[in-house]
Amino acid sequence: MNRRRRRGDCSILILLLLGIVVGGWFFFQRRDFNRKTSPAFLEELKRVTVELSEGNASRPDGKAQIYVNLKNGSNRAFEGRIVVLSLEISGVALDQATLTVMPLPPGGSTVLTAWLRKSSIQPRFSYEIDGRFR
Repeated sequence: MNRRRRRGDCSILILLLLGIVVGGWFFFQRRDFNRKTSPAFLEELKRVTVELSEGNASRPDGKAQIYVNLKNGSNRAFEGRIVVLSLEISGVALDQATLTVMPLPPGGSTVLTAWLRKSSIQPRFSYEIDGRFR
C-alpha cells in the first residue's frame, strides 16, 4: 500500500528539531550565567587585575595603541577574552577590540595590545572580561 506524502509531514519534525535547538541554547545560557555569578567565581575574579594605559603610538587612520596589563592573583589559571572599549562622552562605544587570553598561571602577568579609535573630546577606555579558571 503506497502512502501519499502530504505537505505537513515533515513540519512536525522541523518544529521538534527547532524546539530542541532553542531549548538547548537557553539551557547553556542559563548554565553560563549561573557559573559567572557564583560566589566562588566572583571571589577568584576579584584577584585578577586589569589596567588600561594609552601608548604613544598612533596610526594614520586615527587609532591609538592601548596596553592591557593583566595580572592573575588567584590560585588557579585564568583564560578567556577581554573586550576593550573606546567610549564617547555619552558612554556610547566608539570602537572595540576582543583580546584572547591564553592560560595565565597563578601569579602570572601579561601585556596585551589593542588598537582603538579614541574620542577627540575626552578619551575614555573600558573593558569587559569573559573568562574561566582552571
